[in-house]
Amino acid sequence: HLLWKMTDKYTIDDVYKIAGKDLTDLIIAVTDKDKVHMIPSWFYQSRSALGGKSPCEICNEGHPEKLEKMLMDILTAAQGG
Repeated sequence: HLLWKMTDKYTIDDVYKIAGKDLTDLIIAVTDKDKVHMIPSWFYQSRSALGGKSPCEICNEGHPEKLEKMLMDILTAAQGG
């Protein structure tokens, strides 16, 4: 729970500010409806699928397309594509 305590100060508005509307909407689209409240925490934590960087870091480094590709792959797989 310590990690959650460190990241619970962020809101979905913070994600929109950094990732932009389209990418944040995509993040929401691939998230289970009962877990949408966890998106800010997820956004600021490192992810092995992103080379150990957080989605926030990827966006701040100017490479949101890497995150978008990962999310599109998830969305496509979820839809049976």
